[in-house]
Amino acid sequence: MINKWNSELMLTSSNTLEDFSDIMETIKQLYFYKFYDYQINQRNYPGEFFEKIVEWLEQFEEDERRYLFYLVSKIIFFTNKQLTYLIDFIYPRRIKKRILEEIIEENDHIEPFDYKRAENEFYTEEIGKTMFVACSDSSRINEFQHCHDHDLSRNSNFCDLNHLIGPIRKIRNSQLSTEDEEACWGYMDIIEKNYREITRIVCIDDFWGSGSDMNDIINYFEEASFNFNSIILAPYITTYKVVEKFKDIIASDDLAYNYHLIYGEILPVNMRCFDQQNSYLEQDWFDDSVDIKEQIKNISNKIYTQYFSYGEKCLSEPNKFGFGSVYIAFVYHYNCPDNTLPIIWKKGNGFRSLFPRSSRII
Repeated sequence: MINKWNSELMLTSSNTLEDFSDIMETIKQLYFYKFYDYQINQRNYPGEFFEKIVEWLEQFEEDERRYLFYLVSKIIFFTNKQLTYLIDFIYPRRIKKRILEEIIEENDHIEPFDYKRAENEFYTEEIGKTMFVACSDSSRINEFQHCHDHDLSRNSNFCDLNHLIGPIRKIRNSQLSTEDEEACWGYMDIIEKNYREITRIVCIDDFWGSGSDMNDIINYFEEASFNFNSIILAPYITTYKVVEKFKDIIASDDLAYNYHLIYGEILPVNMRCFDQQNSYLEQDWFDDSVDIKEQIKNISNKIYTQYFSYGEKCLSEPNKFGFGSVYIAFVYHYNCPDNTLPIIWKKGNGFRSLFPRSSRII
């Protein structure tokens, strides 16, 4: 398909996207084959997507547009159907397997890998002592529960992260009086007593790109005094950067709980837009003298300076290519992670975004 677009658009080193009417059919193909599931609003239709991408491209110089159009064609896009598959996949193939492994580790009479015996003897009891925690409003925890209601029935426990560690977050992130801080710790004591029968936490989220959310969650739990034995961290999608960060964290001997990171899907390293060794943008799509990823990086840097480096909602210098320097072009059908290149989702100071981002509650 990319080669077909290349041929139709005749994108050479001397050609630009000046006449948008010439690429209307190609943009329609891009919509139908890739972004048909994107929820711009209730009136999502091909013509609207065409108008939106043209408006976005018009903000760039004429000789830059072909690179940005190429970037759009290479966005990693997860549809509703694909995410639903991961929600269906992660519990039996990742979470349940990890819980069964913990059962086997704690019971010497069960042979290694005898998952069937572990399930028959202990699983119902263990699920009753497990709390499933929605780490953000994007975790789709209700869909997760409904999808696996055969196992996760009346014996299961569900809550959101803020319910568990909200007081600690408030203490860490706010300037509280001594009286208010004591009240927060008192509330934490009540929460800890209410959940003293819970021995395992499973943290559910849609996407972790840089590892900062994961790191915050671990720090919050480390400051609490729960009776948990293990905490399973389970994003539907993650990156190798998160995996490496997790390895660094658990290398410490001072952690209060046993942490395990599992995931439904991990984005390959070469799906980074900018990388010292490889990138999925590193292709001779125009001519041998053009480094596409370098061009897009330069354009991103310029737009950052012009639009995103100042103002009330400016981006800090380390995050000018996406929060946590993940360097990806990744979009869900319902939202865009802030790890994605800001030229795709960021708006402000007159710049219009292509895939607007809505803030998550975490």
